[in-house]
Amino acid sequence: MKILFFLFASLALAACNNQDKNTISRKDEPDIIRVEAEDEEMNAAIEKAKQTFPDFLKAFRTGKDDYYSVKYRFDHNGEVEHIWLGDLFEKDSALYGTISNVPELIPTIDVGDTVRVQQERISDWVYSDSGLMRGGYTIRVLRSRLSEEEKKQLDKEMGMRIE
Repeated sequence: MKILFFLFASLALAACNNQDKNTISRKDEPDIIRVEAEDEEMNAAIEKAKQTFPDFLKAFRTGKDDYYSVKYRFDHNGEVEHIWLGDLFEKDSALYGTISNVPELIPTIDVGDTVRVQQERISDWVYSDSGLMRGGYTIRVLRSRLSEEEKKQLDKEMGMRIE
């Protein structure tokens, strides 16, 4: 089974991989990269994001930085899609976020819908720490699979430095 991941920036893999059957390019939306459910590297990244989510929450609650986002797993009729949530806020000790990308497989949600975040459904998190990307474990996996030229373009579009 393949799982859909939205790559963080709009470039995604469009530069060189438009013919790649694992990439779905969409006008004015981030590309979607299909990843096998058994992808060990991606699954390890998701597990690391879950384990370190308290670090993200601590940073989010300080409000020191200006960008925070959570990648969230949605399921519908056997389909799985991971979508970024933005505009995060806390209410009654719960974290909420707004769907930031147009879903490809999940007809029950849409851009702008508000979702209550459940830690077990998190597949990644990211924030900018004075311009340095923190978290972004799935981004790092997908980025590692790009050519050097694609990496440079992605880094430029992201607006955050990746160590």
